[in-house]
Amino acid sequence: ESIQTNTELSVSEQRQVGNDNTSLVWQENGARNDGVVNQEGNDNDATVYQMDVSDSVANIDQQGDMQVASVTQEGAEHSADIRSNGLQNEAYIDQSGSLQTASIFQDGTANSADIFQAGDSNTASTEQTGNNNYAIVDQDGSMMTASLQQNGQFNEAYVTQEGTDQLIDFAQDGSDNLLTANQSGNGNELTGSSYGDNNRVDVMQGGDLNVADIQQIYGSDNEVSLTQDGQDNMATVLQGGVGNQAMLMQSGMGDSAIVSQMGSGNMATVTQQ
Repeated sequence: ESIQTNTELSVSEQRQVGNDNTSLVWQENGARNDGVVNQEGNDNDATVYQMDVSDSVANIDQQGDMQVASVTQEGAEHSADIRSNGLQNEAYIDQSGSLQTASIFQDGTANSADIFQAGDSNTASTEQTGNNNYAIVDQDGSMMTASLQQNGQFNEAYVTQEGTDQLIDFAQDGSDNLLTANQSGNGNELTGSSYGDNNRVDVMQGGDLNVADIQQIYGSDNEVSLTQDGQDNMATVLQGGVGNQAMLMQSGMGDSAIVSQMGSGNMATVTQQ
């Protein structure tokens, strides 16, 4: 099904191979809009909404069975791309504002990803390989960038960003890893990765120009909890082994902390105000 009203140079292309696949592309007021759906398999569902939009592109490609993908875009010059391969994967992108782009790539079984963006010039991408991985990116502001990669099974990532010019780039590889990251303010950055099983990373950065890099390398049951408020604070955490813990809290201006843990059962607490 395709519904187009008051469109200019809009393209809606739907290709389905298999049984019981459904798709809906709805494009309203705007110009140069594209809505392309390609589904191969059985019981897949795809939806593309583009309302008062201009120069928007939404692509959905699903290969496999019982997958769900949905894109909703309002505003100007959005771009969305969803590609899922496997079984029972779900992907949702909801964008409003202008000049935003988002992409979700999934390969495996029962993975789920959500991207919500409001404002302008925000970018988000999620890539998941494996089974039962779950990721949420929620951004509201301007010039936000979020990039998540998850490989394995039962990994979870929850990212929330508010403010201006924030960056999150994080990867998880293994099983049962958890990332929770909340950034508010301006110009804060979080980078890092977790390799192993049952690792936990909880980050909350407020203020301006705070930078955190967290690396959990080939271990399990490691935990990091990081809170940075203020301005120009920097923290680096490196963990390898089993059952290590590190808690950092920095507030004020210009604080710097480096924690390196190798082995098992180590604990570190750093508080600077």
